[in-house]
Amino acid sequence: MLEDLRFGVYRFLMRAKEPVVLPEFKGGVLRGAFGTVFKKMACSRSRGLDKVINLNEGPSTSGTGFAKFDDDLSEDTDVEVVQDTGGTELPKDSAGKEILTQERSSVRQERPCLRCPVAVGCVYKAIFEPSPPPGSDRLKTLEDIPRPFVLRIPPDPRRILNADELLIWEVVLIGNAIGALPYFIVSFKEIGEMGFGLWHDGRRSKAHLEAVHSVNPFDGGAFRIYSGSTNTVDLSRHIEITGEDIMAEAKKLPRDFLMVEFKTPTRMKYQSRYVRVPEFHVLIRNLLRRLSTLSYFYQGKEVNLDFQGLISKASKVRINASDLTWKPWLRYSGRSKTRMDFGGFMGKVWYEGPLEEFLPLLVYGTLSNVGKTATFGLGQYTLGKSRRR
Repeated sequence: MLEDLRFGVYRFLMRAKEPVVLPEFKGGVLRGAFGTVFKKMACSRSRGLDKVINLNEGPSTSGTGFAKFDDDLSEDTDVEVVQDTGGTELPKDSAGKEILTQERSSVRQERPCLRCPVAVGCVYKAIFEPSPPPGSDRLKTLEDIPRPFVLRIPPDPRRILNADELLIWEVVLIGNAIGALPYFIVSFKEIGEMGFGLWHDGRRSKAHLEAVHSVNPFDGGAFRIYSGSTNTVDLSRHIEITGEDIMAEAKKLPRDFLMVEFKTPTRMKYQSRYVRVPEFHVLIRNLLRRLSTLSYFYQGKEVNLDFQGLISKASKVRINASDLTWKPWLRYSGRSKTRMDFGGFMGKVWYEGPLEEFLPLLVYGTLSNVGKTATFGLGQYTLGKSRRR
């Protein structure tokens, strides 16, 4: 089905040097800060990676679709800053009314990457502002395509990270984006040194990137690939998740009854509306769309599937029970000067019916997330065998 699509899962451990103020959904501050620093670090007009960390010998990242860059180009300061509101007052328009939008695309600002003469091969554009290449048959009418990374943030109620406490999250890289892993490590290292979290007392708080591990989310295996004490990356024990791993995990799941637990707000559309309770065919539609697009653009593989046939079969799987709530999440974007609604459903759904054919697709989705705004960590789910009591 998607056997050629590869994933890399990386666990980041950041230790606070001083108290850090955080929002409830930490994916917002991590993704926003990453976008800012990554652009400074990786834009084709910025300095090279080798000036920041030492890179030990390991698997070559050549042939991944990302080029090397000149070191003497000027820095681009037109960066994105996205912050969680954290209860602070939101900006107002000239009439004193709070600015609110439902979709970021409706207020899309001018994007310099689309006009950049050296955008081809730029790692920043490829990861953070991707767009269909000339001549592409897929999504050619759109400005951008799904980004090839996902933040996975474990549930963490802490709003204050005290000095010496750890914040742990994972980054999933998809397809040829795995070759850009060193840029992610450098960016989050710089975020800690510059200060991250929400603004308080006129500044952000310092932290130290202690380690990064390459992990297997299915068997728990993990190898350290970055040490903060030596500031060294070693990719010799790097783990990649392949189609073979996905199929092995799918075989462990029941074929006729399955629990899906949505761990973060999930935003899926059907017939132009966000759903509150996801029928199984809606979940499958969203997974097929997302995974086939990721495979096409980041693995160079067209997915040869009978989409309509699969959706028809998915319609035979019914909801046995559900325990969902709608979780609101309002964020403020400094770039578009708007307040955005990222709310979605969370909780458990029990599906019953002929599930076997869809199990690999569902396992892939545990890595890619599903629905809108996945890079922030939305649409993260797990699969379980338990029946509702």
